[in-house]
Amino acid sequence: MHLYSIAAANTFRGKPYSLFEKEANLPCASCGEVMLTKQDIKDISNLKSNEDLADVFETYLDRLPIERRHSVVHLISELQKPENKSNTLQQLAFKVQDRSFKLRGQNNFETTFNILSPALSTIDHIQPTSLAGENAKYNLVHMCKSCNEQRGNMSYDAFIRINPSLQNNMQKFINSVKRMLLQTKNSQQLESIKNYLTSVQGTLNNNGIEVIV
Repeated sequence: MHLYSIAAANTFRGKPYSLFEKEANLPCASCGEVMLTKQDIKDISNLKSNEDLADVFETYLDRLPIERRHSVVHLISELQKPENKSNTLQQLAFKVQDRSFKLRGQNNFETTFNILSPALSTIDHIQPTSLAGENAKYNLVHMCKSCNEQRGNMSYDAFIRINPSLQNNMQKFINSVKRMLLQTKNSQQLESIKNYLTSVQGTLNNNGIEVIV
């Protein structure tokens, strides 16, 4: 999956963003699920077969908010119908959307984004900026948009009470970053990843999350 360059983003909060200038397949540091990037969503929106689109949406169905699922289940059903083979995703989304959630966008990409955005990779501040946390790599991890919004500006001590798997999934995230060291040949990128692991370990430990690097 493609991750955005650190130079590509001018903001952190709720935006697609990457800590690493490298392709990776990183899990969410909170729920442990593999995340999507904006490029992934674009690739999905370009699928030619409605059946293929239906398969992808079905894969991510459990990760969607309850209020979104009913419309998406209906959309999947419409995508699978042979008589809708020539209809676009945008057309079918308009047909099934209800007042609780707007599925249809201006085009297939926006429609796909509206559906799958909860699984989008975003940046989470370990120490929230509202609590004097900095926009520095040692204070940042990847979380899916859904988990990031769920956490809000809670401390990790508070967040782990409603998400007991946070400790294990944070280690899973760190382990995935460590595996990037084996895949990286560029010496500058190697040094950057090593520095990140060392610095973020300290920040996590200071915020009640013990990880091994």
